[in-house]
Amino acid sequence: VSELGLAVAQRYVDDVVLVSDAEIREAMALILEHAKLVAEPAGAAALAALLTGRTGVRPGARVAVVVSGGNIDRARLKTLL
Repeated sequence: VSELGLAVAQRYVDDVVLVSDAEIREAMALILEHAKLVAEPAGAAALAALLTGRTGVRPGARVAVVVSGGNIDRARLKTLL
């Protein structure tokens, strides 16, 4: 991590939530099924964190999740899902 990147993270990041590969795969599947979007694993991590309940967001709250990255080929997507 660069000094600048670390400084930005220290200033703006309140918390870090860890999710498993299986939880990320589940989030990818939900994104594909419900939003009809292909997200790479890193792009689905935020939704995975929200779905696990580890974010501290209370049930029923309005939230937005940034889904990013479609940098995944068909074979890898098929393996993950």
